[in-house]
Amino acid sequence: MSFSIGKRVWAIPMPATDKLVLLALAHYADDKGQCWPSLDKLGRDTGLHPKSVSRCIRRLKKRKLIETKRRMNSSSVILLKI
Repeated sequence: MSFSIGKRVWAIPMPATDKLVLLALAHYADDKGQCWPSLDKLGRDTGLHPKSVSRCIRRLKKRKLIETKRRMNSSSVILLKI
């Protein structure tokens, strides 16, 4: 887990579900801010339905807090930009 990223997440004003997903992403992020958990994994961790997680990720991308890159036959790589 990147504690420095997690610490910065707490200071960002946003809806609770978006913050929860961003904190879950920070939990999986390496020191470069990269992670690749599946929507199902994030859903299990946060208690949200995977479709809700997907909506949160879209909002986080729109706010430019994260970027995603598709990988062949696997989950996307997510880069935290905070």
